[in-house]
Amino acid sequence: MNLFSCAAERLTELRERVTYTGKTLLERSRKWRCFSTKPPSNCDVVVTFERDTREEQVEWLSNRIQARIPELIFTKTFHRGTQRIALYLTCSFKDLLKGAQEVRLRKRLIADLGEELQEFCIEDCENFEGVFDQEKFFTSKERQTIVRYYLMSLRAMAGDAWDDHTQFSHGQAINDNEKGKPTYDFLMNSSPESYFYLLPVVFLFLVPVLLAKGKIASIFPLHDREALMDLQQSWVRGFTHRQPLDAVAEYFGVKIALYFAWLGHYTTFLLAPAIFGLFSWFLVSTTKQGALYYPVLAFFTMVWAVFFQEAWKRTNNYYTHRWGTLDKSPSLLEEPRPLFRGALEPNPITGRLEPFYPRWKRNLIVCFVTIPITLICLIIIVGVAVGHLKLQELAEDKFTNSSIPGAKMIVHIPMILYAVNIAILNEVYRKIAVKLTELENHRLNESYNQALISKLILFQFINAFYASFYIAFYRLDLDLLRNHLVTMLVTRQITGNIKEIFLPMGQTRIKQVLLTLRTDGLPTLKKDESPVPGLNEEESETLDPDSPARKISDVKITRVEQEEIMPVYDDATEDYLEMFIQFGFVSMFTCAFPICGLLAFLNNILEIRSDAFKLLTNFQRPFAENANGIGVWEQAFEIVSYVAIAVNVGLIGVSGSIQTIIPGLTSYQNILILVAIEHILFALRFGLSHIIPPIPLALERSIAILEHKRREALKARETLQREERKEARRISDENCEQDYPSDVTSDIDSH
Repeated sequence: MNLFSCAAERLTELRERVTYTGKTLLERSRKWRCFSTKPPSNCDVVVTFERDTREEQVEWLSNRIQARIPELIFTKTFHRGTQRIALYLTCSFKDLLKGAQEVRLRKRLIADLGEELQEFCIEDCENFEGVFDQEKFFTSKERQTIVRYYLMSLRAMAGDAWDDHTQFSHGQAINDNEKGKPTYDFLMNSSPESYFYLLPVVFLFLVPVLLAKGKIASIFPLHDREALMDLQQSWVRGFTHRQPLDAVAEYFGVKIALYFAWLGHYTTFLLAPAIFGLFSWFLVSTTKQGALYYPVLAFFTMVWAVFFQEAWKRTNNYYTHRWGTLDKSPSLLEEPRPLFRGALEPNPITGRLEPFYPRWKRNLIVCFVTIPITLICLIIIVGVAVGHLKLQELAEDKFTNSSIPGAKMIVHIPMILYAVNIAILNEVYRKIAVKLTELENHRLNESYNQALISKLILFQFINAFYASFYIAFYRLDLDLLRNHLVTMLVTRQITGNIKEIFLPMGQTRIKQVLLTLRTDGLPTLKKDESPVPGLNEEESETLDPDSPARKISDVKITRVEQEEIMPVYDDATEDYLEMFIQFGFVSMFTCAFPICGLLAFLNNILEIRSDAFKLLTNFQRPFAENANGIGVWEQAFEIVSYVAIAVNVGLIGVSGSIQTIIPGLTSYQNILILVAIEHILFALRFGLSHIIPPIPLALERSIAILEHKRREALKARETLQREERKEARRISDENCEQDYPSDVTSDIDSH
């Protein structure tokens, strides 16, 4: 009896503990959900510093911002939860107008002028829609773009020094250039990159260098909670609705909106190979009629890839014209990358001093550093792939016909491990590719991104498809190829979703819990007491300020701190890479595994919403960027479509379809027929890509109408200026006649 009563007491005690723990966790969960959602006043962009940053260093940077960038308005703040000092940056409306002109921001004209997007000009500000409404004329995206432009334009000067290891010094170069002009040296003392350059390393801008060196922890714009809620409702939850691409471009910028436009376009086009492949998978027999489906699927896939890419060019031009980014400014007029290094020389167009780095030196680094390291990485990939394939062969020999329970599952383990190793190698090589691209020292962000993406594409292509090529063309085993494709597609989709959604979400949730625990454990602060002397305390939606004392646990953690702990969304490169590999599987191996298109289509229906979800909830808001297309990815997909023709023809040969359709062929005749088919498909692919115009007729007319209006407006302005000059000359002549004496004017008339 005592035993039962003791057990009952223990159960009661355990139940109470579980209840208390649950209430505590629920309270903290509620506390997190009740954290401040009120945006801080006068804040568009946030700069946070590392925890070991001294107040004097923050003061040093603040003084330079105040002296050299007077357009910026900033407030120093201490975040209690994250224990970081932060700067909240914004601009006045007048300085926003000035910045809009400097960044060539496109704004919509008034209805009388056609409501087209045009670069903003202060002199013609009355021609732009809503310019007199200071609260609504600039969107949050535009304000953040302008503030970031001002911040990143903070230039280094002689004597600038963050600390003993991060100094900016001014002086003569080791040697002058051939024109006799001195070069200037803003040299990072601890920078090993200088050994790879044959000229002094020049850093013109302070903030990007401090960010790259880890002195500044992060620079990020704040989310607009109201816009986020609207996008979640219409974008993430609206499975049956079209993507709100205009709203995405308005909030995240054109570059990200173009990715989702491309993804939606690609998913729509996947419906054709999904239906056709499913039909082939179920209805085609293994007899002579079944042998036809390899050539038919190969031809269908080639035509599908051509129409998909050419239709995207037309769609891309439609959206970029709609969003005002169809035209591309000349590269010499664009600002160099903040971390671009070189000797200072005047820009041949603008005349401004900019870093200059000769192309031959970049080519030297590419030939003797980038290419050898890339080849070594590719050799490692091939070695890892061969090792897993040999392990796969060993597993098949040992367990295919084995009576051991679960033996059939063991056969698939090497391929699952290979897919996981691919994901690990991709992350390692990405870091190597970033270092190599930084070493190449590209002037523009566009060329930097193209060089980086080209390396990643090459690595990913070999890493993802080497095993498939090995099985198809070395082992000549199409059944094993199908099993391999199933394993790769499913495993990549699972690992991709874990890496893209669940890892960032888990990291954010862990940081939220740690932030809550850290805040709960901080000591009591009295009224108006600041943890760092001289800094203001951000206390949005705190307790009653008349309270004599308050615990930090009673103070809501600010919205800025919530966003500060979120991971940074770099760009859509990883998403493009995932789709690039998927497109390769669909275009190259559909004839061997017809339901590739169906698996890709089903995955992408979820991919659109999952990518939108992670962008809205898991990451800091990225700064908006403009683009006139998807860049180097367009060329990458075209190259894969050409490679796919050769691969499909090879699979036709491996399947024996030609011998089944035309019995009695010799090996030589079979090869000749395959080569002829390949050349016909190449010619057809090339012809179709040139027949379909990249710009729709309606868009051409719209562009022509806009150009006609622009020319007419220019003529009208020139006519008005001529009339004004004539009127000014007439008034000037009348004034001169009035100034002359009457006898002088009579003498002039007589002569």
